[in-house]
Amino acid sequence: MKLWHLEPHGPVMIRDGRPFGLDTEGARSLDFPTPSVVAGSLRSHLGFGVGAGTFGMTPEEARAIAVRGPLLCEWSGPEPSPMLPTPRDLVCFPGKDRTLHYRLEPQARWKDACSLPGGLLPVGPALPLPSGKPSPTPAFLSLAAWRSWATDPRDGAWREEDTRPGLLHELRTHVSIDPSTGTASEGKLFQTDGLRMTGPGGHRLSFLVGCADARLGPGLLPFGGERRIARLEPVAHDPFAGWTPPAVATRRARVLLLTPASFAEGAVPAAIAGARVVAAAVGRPLVVSGWDLALQRPKPVRRFAGAGSVYWVELPPALDPSDWVSGVHLREVSAEEQDRRDGFGLAAVGV
Repeated sequence: MKLWHLEPHGPVMIRDGRPFGLDTEGARSLDFPTPSVVAGSLRSHLGFGVGAGTFGMTPEEARAIAVRGPLLCEWSGPEPSPMLPTPRDLVCFPGKDRTLHYRLEPQARWKDACSLPGGLLPVGPALPLPSGKPSPTPAFLSLAAWRSWATDPRDGAWREEDTRPGLLHELRTHVSIDPSTGTASEGKLFQTDGLRMTGPGGHRLSFLVGCADARLGPGLLPFGGERRIARLEPVAHDPFAGWTPPAVATRRARVLLLTPASFAEGAVPAAIAGARVVAAAVGRPLVVSGWDLALQRPKPVRRFAGAGSVYWVELPPALDPSDWVSGVHLREVSAEEQDRRDGFGLAAVGV
């Protein structure tokens, strides 16, 4: 699957599905684009390119195009640096000269004190926590810091420059234009809330996306609400090349979500690619809806396990660890095939 950089020109608006009109508070944006937004933009770009001004695919052909991402990238140097969603088994506490990081893990000794569905183990700190309140957890980690946290079983530490907050929201006020006069309509003001595509220090931000269709080429395309423009460019160097997943010698591993995932059982599946889930660290669900262009009606509202969710799994004796890792690491693990094609459930394997 070829990788691309998708860089919006100005704030990008990812509508949250609430009504938007002159009698509402305005259009509000999600904190990060969902995989379905990226999939719709790339498939529309391909469809209109094939049809030379008209959409030249059937809905089934468009939905069959596999898309991956989005992941955040920061352009602080000549090459962009991926910033991955922080795993939910990380807890931060303030220290004297740096932030302290503590790891959560399954706690078998607490099992009798809890009543979790499916025999799941409760999750707690691997080491005693300091007194006081925890520090806010960063929204994103650099690729190096994220890989260190995923593959090193010890409680770790990294530089503050390896962390990033969430994307900033920018509120803009607009006016409705009367098409007959070309001037502003009296009293018709409205606001839109967008995501600012600049990071700390004014560095450019973009989204790393993948597409399996060889016809996709560089250019400009609408992305997000109000058909705001974004630029699509091929990735010169794959930042994930050489990312070798850890060996699962103990037949135990962690599955960490890089994009939201959907499972038949809800937020916590009974198994992931045949490996039994024994514990999970999952936050509030991500609610996803949208507009079905083929049927011209709203899509059903669905709930996804958010990016950063962590699942502890055990491999049964009949499952080969190497085959399991190759089928999960940097692959989509959502239950439905269409969700996997849409980019939901991109995961990585950790110890």
